[in-house]
Amino acid sequence: MIYFLFVTLLSMAQEGEGNASSQTMNPMQDSSDLFSEEAEGSIVKRLTEPFNYEREGRRDPFVLPEAKKAPLLPGSYFGPFLPLQEVHLSDVTIKGIIEDPVKPTALIAFKNYKGKEILKKVGVGDYLGENFGVIQAIRDGKIIIVQTFGEGDKKSTSTITLSIRK
Repeated sequence: MIYFLFVTLLSMAQEGEGNASSQTMNPMQDSSDLFSEEAEGSIVKRLTEPFNYEREGRRDPFVLPEAKKAPLLPGSYFGPFLPLQEVHLSDVTIKGIIEDPVKPTALIAFKNYKGKEILKKVGVGDYLGENFGVIQAIRDGKIIIVQTFGEGDKKSTSTITLSIRK
């Protein structure tokens, strides 16, 4: 196997130098000329010569691409929103709560833009509602959501509590 690879490399080296003959090398032939010092020197020279990287017109692959420096306009948001961030909190109803002491979860229902009722399981830390509302706690039949409002440099928060309807 190694002998075959060596013969293949040697034939590639000879083709690269323009010394390729019209006949194909057979690895089983008598190839005492393959191990000559001249052939080994040619292969070693090709494998050890430095690689020239033409930088002209190419970016450096080890530098991060520059981000656009355009500032966001006041009141504008960036990034894609999660599906639950597009739901109005007034449209959300709690269908059930699993009061696990480690990871409490709730089952909520809301209508999508087609009018179809959607059921989702939510937990603490999930985004819910507009204004970047985050679920802070689920306990005693209630979901506590903290929303952040921002106008310019001023930011304020409000707490909204959704209760299960009995």
